[in-house]
Amino acid sequence: NTDKIEYKKKEVVFLGHTISPNKIMAHIDPAQGFKYYKRPENIEEIQRFLGTVNYYRKFIQNCAQKCEPLNRLLRKNVTFEWTSKQENAFRELKKEILSGKCLTQPDFNKEFILTTDASNVGLGAILSQMRGDIEYPVAFASRGLRPAEFKYSITEKEMLAALWAMEYFDFFLYGREFTVFTDHKALEAWNAKGVIKSARIERWHERLQRYNCIMKYKKPQELEHADALSRAHNMVGTIEGEEKRKVIVNAHEEIVHKGAKATYEHLRKKGVDYTLKDVQEALKKCYRCKLYNPIKITGWRYIESFEVGRKWHLISLAP
Repeated sequence: NTDKIEYKKKEVVFLGHTISPNKIMAHIDPAQGFKYYKRPENIEEIQRFLGTVNYYRKFIQNCAQKCEPLNRLLRKNVTFEWTSKQENAFRELKKEILSGKCLTQPDFNKEFILTTDASNVGLGAILSQMRGDIEYPVAFASRGLRPAEFKYSITEKEMLAALWAMEYFDFFLYGREFTVFTDHKALEAWNAKGVIKSARIERWHERLQRYNCIMKYKKPQELEHADALSRAHNMVGTIEGEEKRKVIVNAHEEIVHKGAKATYEHLRKKGVDYTLKDVQEALKKCYRCKLYNPIKITGWRYIESFEVGRKWHLISLAP
């Protein structure tokens, strides 16, 4: 439609984002009422508010940590009680979204920097690039530890954080040289011979070989941004019901309807610990999968052959 085309625009608004040549920002129009968003008064309203926050979480550093007071009210057997902690979290998240903070566009001609950290509750990572003397974030990522991972040693948790972050940002990092910063000095020798002491670390070492990276140590005081992300709780894990189904369906669409198992693995990479049964149940109503998936027909059999009959010969085929 030529009436809707605009040429030589310096920025465009697309799917709730303002996109310009060098940056992407969350696009929130105060006229839509978000600036005057009232305080949630029940669980449904909290879920609705957190749904908006989750959509823009890539622009909010330490998003999971800031959402934790609100997530606390979504847990089972917890009385709904709005305190100063929830009020401060609600105001802070509104302020973050309306502030117009931005992420820089990735420049694939420049080196990427990956900063990772692990804590006793989760993993955190920041992908960034240098613009002159300033380091700008390209993306944030964090997830909570899974039950078995709580038993890992601190070195194993730090190794897991680094490897998970590389695979999470695989699209940006695979096939390119990049630097990984960590506050755990033992990781500098991860590629050295003789440091592998368990079958698990050996498997991680094999997965690491596909990346061309240099591990560098930084003091913990210099990695506070990644440390905060690693201490954040996974926000999506507390969502149930219809909101939970939406999370699964969104992940299913991100990988172009590849199926329940692929969706399950995609969610695990994001740190969302839904079961395969949860995913299968949520995808039973996927309209596109029902429409385009091939129908499996069973009971094929070979066609029987018959002698060629004479002209005008009557042939009877038994059922």
